Amino acid sequence: MREPYNYGQMYWCVKVTEDLSENGDIYVNADRVSYSPNGDVIFKGTFYNKETKKYEGEEQVRLIIASGKWDAVYSASCIDGHAIAVDHWKGEIVNWTSAINVMQK
Repeated sequence: MREPYNYGQMYWCVKVTEDLSENGDIYVNADRVSYSPNGDVIFKGTFYNKETKKYEGEEQVRLIIASGKWDAVYSASCIDGHAIAVDHWKGEIVNWTSAINVMQK
């Protein structure tokens, strides 16, 4: 089985509507993010070959989320999912605190 990191070098979080994800988050491995003219968010990546230890082949679409179904996209920490380039994000910290409390029960 291929691991998610086989499909891109970066780890992204997309804040989405609850009909797509109950907790409002989708995490994606991809090399880059782009946006269609109508506002769809598009994640693209190449395949990582463990034997050659290189990303190889043509870049392919990994995920598309339609306009109106997402609010934010950020590069996420592989450790805890937090935005890696953000020093403070009060609402995000509250969400993670709630999630940790639920997991500990």
